[in-house]
Amino acid sequence: KIYQMSNAPAWSENLSVSNCLIDLQHQELITLCNRAADCVASTLPESRGLFHAILNELATLASKHFDDEETFLKRNNSPSLDVHVAEHTRYREIITNLLVEGSAGRLDSAKLHQVASDYLIQHMLTMDLADKAYLQP
Repeated sequence: KIYQMSNAPAWSENLSVSNCLIDLQHQELITLCNRAADCVASTLPESRGLFHAILNELATLASKHFDDEETFLKRNNSPSLDVHVAEHTRYREIITNLLVEGSAGRLDSAKLHQVASDYLIQHMLTMDLADKAYLQP
């Protein structure tokens, strides 16, 4: 049985940066984090393999998303580009560490929840919304 996270982060229009591509990617990132957390909470044997597949998908999407965001920020001359890029680098490292820990058999649900809600949502609320004007196509 797969258990849903009770306080799973969710997309809301309050997170929109008014760029369809970026908003869609944000929605997909939240969904993947929640799916990965559901796998961690599951007692099904196939959950481990599914968890790794989801984390790999999360890493791939996050990397593309960060590249896309940085392209918009550069094109629109965002004054906080360097800070934004540094945050993206930090998030990439967190996802890489989750992948390494997961492949070693250590599925850390607390860390996953932190990545999903604390980091991902906070990044959208603080960094992305602050740069909303610079994330336009």
